[in-house]
Amino acid sequence: MKAVNVVPVTYNTSIQGYSQEGNSEMGSRLFEEMSRNQVNANIVTYSALILGLCKEGRTKKAAYLVKQLDRKRFVPYATTFSALIEGQCVKNNSNHAFVNYFDLTPVLLSRALEPIPGEVCGVCV
Repeated sequence: MKAVNVVPVTYNTSIQGYSQEGNSEMGSRLFEEMSRNQVNANIVTYSALILGLCKEGRTKKAAYLVKQLDRKRFVPYATTFSALIEGQCVKNNSNHAFVNYFDLTPVLLSRALEPIPGEVCGVCV
């Protein structure tokens, strides 16, 4: 059953909060609840989840979410790339952090540096 009057920003705000606190498990539960309630996740949802996972050094799961971004044709924000780099640094894996940095294509990099849409501003880091 679809949740009544629940929009992605409602979930995104909570997921972002849990991610900032280093509780990616609760963020993942909310993500699953979104799906059950037929609320579509967006780039903000995925970026918040990726941030939380990377803060905990859970880079494999974060990489899985990045692949989902690509499948859904979402283009990551600069903060998403920063989180991926931070995740590698948390794991003391600076070589992978540099690889993530240099793997950014010019198109993605230019998109990542664009201004963030208004819907995101409430949940920015």
